[in-house]
Amino acid sequence: MLRKAIFGLFCVIIAVLLAQGSRIGVARSTGEAQTALQWPGNGFELAEIGRKSAAARAALEGETADADIVAAAPNEDEAALLREALAREPLATDAVIGLSLAAGAQGDEARMEEMLDAAFSLSRRDPMVSLWQLERIARQGRSEEAFSLLSRSIEMHPSLEGQLVLSMISLIGDDQLRPQIAALLNRDPPWEERFWRGVMPVAQLIEPATEVRLAQDTNAGALERFDATVLAGMIRADRFEDAFAYYSRIGGAPFAPGSNLLASRTPDNGGALAPIDWESGSRGGVQVVMTQDPARMTISPLVRGGGLIASRLVYVDDPGDYRLVANTENVASFSVDILLRCETGSGRPLRLNIEPGSRQFAAPFSIAPGGCSAFELQVDVPNSNSVSSDALTIERIAIEPA
Repeated sequence: MLRKAIFGLFCVIIAVLLAQGSRIGVARSTGEAQTALQWPGNGFELAEIGRKSAAARAALEGETADADIVAAAPNEDEAALLREALAREPLATDAVIGLSLAAGAQGDEARMEEMLDAAFSLSRRDPMVSLWQLERIARQGRSEEAFSLLSRSIEMHPSLEGQLVLSMISLIGDDQLRPQIAALLNRDPPWEERFWRGVMPVAQLIEPATEVRLAQDTNAGALERFDATVLAGMIRADRFEDAFAYYSRIGGAPFAPGSNLLASRTPDNGGALAPIDWESGSRGGVQVVMTQDPARMTISPLVRGGGLIASRLVYVDDPGDYRLVANTENVASFSVDILLRCETGSGRPLRLNIEPGSRQFAAPFSIAPGGCSAFELQVDVPNSNSVSSDALTIERIAIEPA
């Protein structure tokens, strides 16, 4: 049932594309079919006139809906024109397509399929022929062939890239095609960013697209924006365990007891993904600089002031007794607070004070069974601090078993 729905959407998209292509010049008079039989033009032009005449007549007579204009079967006069066009030019694919529709209208499905095959063999690079073949094999549920032709058509017809990529997106819900879509995207096609931009606004595509994304070899560009969309949705739904598992699979440092929580995804892996990665900046007259390899946070009060300067989410899977610890490279000349605030409950946050005179700090806390597991880790500079000429570098923040 799901595969039928997916290919139903695919067929609708292709039908709209075909209709758009057919409407170019569709308003020509139907009388042209009669006139053209006496005109010694070339077969290609005769075929085009015949097809557009059939489309215009069908639209005027109300035989077809707007999106199906291209599927209009020619009448006797138009079919005669198409046969004449084919006699003058055996490679006139417009004539072959028109005559195939005439066969279909007469109930000769075998003849229709045979002629569509012939049109495709004559001109694989003709965009309208490719669209016809796509519509046909997708309508028949031949998913593997549809995907193969679609991937070639995107490369051969850049002018149709946007619409064909939309067709590719419509196939992402098919379990059998997702690995092939992932492999195609791993070749870094020029339309890759357009693909991910098209996926992101459609909520029901996010989950199947996630499987495709996790098979990619990179984290840059549109993929990072897709990652941010996925993570934000999981966090809004309080799916913290899923969010952290996804973050780990795309190169984020996995949480482990005692691991340095200053580590985040490095610039080489695509940059930060707040709020799971650190979100930091100069605020309240305090400058903060974060680096990786090694992971460090350097804090410099430039003017009198303070406030929240950095935060990230952390996830502690198991209940038990823990310590929030911090180590600095140098002795502080001003105060810094590190807070651990539960994301899924209420209550006072745990506060670890980094005070002048020491380089190692710890604060104990406990997590009860069924208690909080997702926390916001905050770094705050109290407003009471004075301007300092000395920067403080924090080299480690961790949650350790007590």
